[in-house]
Formats: sequence, C-alpha cells, structure tokens
Amino acid sequence: MTEPFAFEPGDIVMLKSGGPAMTVMSASEDGVLCMWYAEDAEEMKTVVAPASCFTKVAVSEDEYEYEFEDEDGEEEEERRGV
Repeated sequence: MTEPFAFEPGDIVMLKSGGPAMTVMSASEDGVLCMWYAEDAEEMKTVVAPASCFTKVAVSEDEYEYEFEDEDGEEEEERRGV
C-alpha cells in the first residue's frame, strides 16, 4: 500500500484507473489533495482521495503544449522541445 507521505506538493500523479495528470497540493493521513485544469469545463478542479488510488507520473517538458494569443488576438500553439 502507498503511504500518503510518498507524495509531496508539486508531484504529478494520476489515478491508477486513469484520467488527467494532477498536481499534488498536500498529503496527509486523510488523503492526497490534487488539482488539475479540466479543459472541457474550462476550470480548475480538486479532489481528495486515498494515496493508494494514485501513482506518480513522469512528465517531461517536451510533452507540454502551450497556447497563447498573438498580438492580433489570434490563438497560436507552441510545442516546446519538438
């Protein structure tokens, strides 16, 4: 069984059953508090679940995509490291 303190703030985790990558905000005996950006709802979400539900994931900067608006207000997408 995974101990709650095996996770530290800033760790990237996923539910073992799948889903989005989430950032650990805190971990205690009560569970692990995580947050993520839900694109479909366009809002930040949080969840508290037992540590045994999560697994750490390795994410490299090469996998991040950034979207931003250019000077004309048009959306552009930049892929780092590719």
